Amino acid sequence: MGLGLLVVLATVSATCSLDSQQPHKRAPGSLNLLHFVAEGPAGADLSVGTEPGKANVVSGFDVVSTWGSGDDLASSVPSTKTSSSFYLKAKGGSLQMTRATVEPATLPHLRSYLEGQLSTQLRQNGQVNLRKDEEKLLRVAYDCLSVSPGGPTPLTLTLEFEGLSPVAIPLQKTCGGQKNTALTVSVGTANDGEKVVIMGLPKWDELKVVGVRQTTSVFTVFVDPLSEQGAQVIGLPKATGIGACAAQADPKSLKKFDGKKSKNLAAGDSVDMAVQYRCFRHGNCIVSAEVPFSPDMAPYQPLRWSWTKVCGGEALGIDVEALGVGKSPRRLLASDGAANTSSSTATWIVEKDVIDHKVRLFNDEKRSLEPEIKVNSLTVRCLDTKRCTSRLKDAVPKLLRSDSPFDVNVEYDCHQSGSSMVQLVLATEGHENVVATWAKDCSAFSDSLLGVCLVFILTFTCFSCACVGFVKLFFENPLDSKKRGAPLLEGEFEEDENLTPEDLSALDNYEAFYGLQKGAASVEQVKDSTLGIAGWAIKAPDP
Repeated sequence: MGLGLLVVLATVSATCSLDSQQPHKRAPGSLNLLHFVAEGPAGADLSVGTEPGKANVVSGFDVVSTWGSGDDLASSVPSTKTSSSFYLKAKGGSLQMTRATVEPATLPHLRSYLEGQLSTQLRQNGQVNLRKDEEKLLRVAYDCLSVSPGGPTPLTLTLEFEGLSPVAIPLQKTCGGQKNTALTVSVGTANDGEKVVIMGLPKWDELKVVGVRQTTSVFTVFVDPLSEQGAQVIGLPKATGIGACAAQADPKSLKKFDGKKSKNLAAGDSVDMAVQYRCFRHGNCIVSAEVPFSPDMAPYQPLRWSWTKVCGGEALGIDVEALGVGKSPRRLLASDGAANTSSSTATWIVEKDVIDHKVRLFNDEKRSLEPEIKVNSLTVRCLDTKRCTSRLKDAVPKLLRSDSPFDVNVEYDCHQSGSSMVQLVLATEGHENVVATWAKDCSAFSDSLLGVCLVFILTFTCFSCACVGFVKLFFENPLDSKKRGAPLLEGEFEEDENLTPEDLSALDNYEAFYGLQKGAASVEQVKDSTLGIAGWAIKAPDP
């Protein structure tokens, strides 16, 4: 037992002796639990500070105690700061830096990453040489998406050097997201305006509806005179649309930014933002506008509001006309996308002798408010397909421009006499279908007097031929046949009255010579033989 106690005491003594010989000691109270003490090559040392020439973060490969304990205010990044700067310096020799990371890099409320020349060189080359007494800047950037849950978020900046243990630097980041109560937003003129946001509180939501014809909404953003927060630095406003349209903030309306990404908005100053709508189908569109603060989420979250834009409805400004219709050079078929239902205008009827005509499509920009309208489809059809069929001769245009009306040729094929309604349907982007209707009067030859008589004659002829054939096939042959060889009674034949005595004699001699039954041969067979009718008539049968 005494020997075992001596061994334990010797081990403890050797361990303490080794610890006393270490050249770098861990600062008491340090929170850098992942740090392993390592000595640089040839006596090289590392110092890290938040300002040039300082070593308030790392000294001698050790995290400074005030930084690790959080007593250094720079170790806790407030919501108003979007980045942290670290100055790295090698002392007593050169160091080969191989990697630098900040973790966790992605959180639901925070994105953290490295930026600057040093991080770029590490990504491109895989290593960076820190020369003796040379100082390099490494910046940690933060993108806050929402308020930090449960207080500041702990992060770790890890520096790795060739042949040495990594250096882990702890820090904390607090994300903002407070609501700003300084800004007010209005829409419309000063005399006839409407408050959209009052001191950061949105009054508009999806229940607010902007009509079909409106293509732009102009908002005025300013610091409310009643606010105690004073001047604000805002970023570039933006807008988005979800559903039946796309929306964007018109860059031309943001002239006061002078091409910069932010602007100091003082009391009494204002900024206009024009939101443009681009409808691409019929329906509702949810539009959202946003005015960010600079820097973003430091500490204020962007000012947001939303509303509903109605797309489609009546195709205002789109007209359909028929050209060259009788005495009138043109006739209005549809106006503002709807059929012309004027009481003074009767339904247009295309005459019987007209097999094609032109229809013109108009886009009146003064009413449609659009210089060009996208055409999805154009169709024309006879509603009574048994009487007629119709088709378009020309290709369908892709755009209907206000400066160039489009003429299309409509052709008809009549099948029966009478009238049929014709319907033209123009489908455009962002509007209801444009529908124009008229009537086509048809006259078919089969329905005329001459046509009816001809059809009757042909039908009667065919029927007569069928009857004659039927009688001959089923009745005339067995009962009324007058041909030679048709039996009347047993052993008795009726001779054809059309045959001459010479023909009958030739037939009898021919049948007797070849031993055929009476009536088996025909006059044609005898005529085609070598002797013919005359030869067989005088030729006596062999005994």
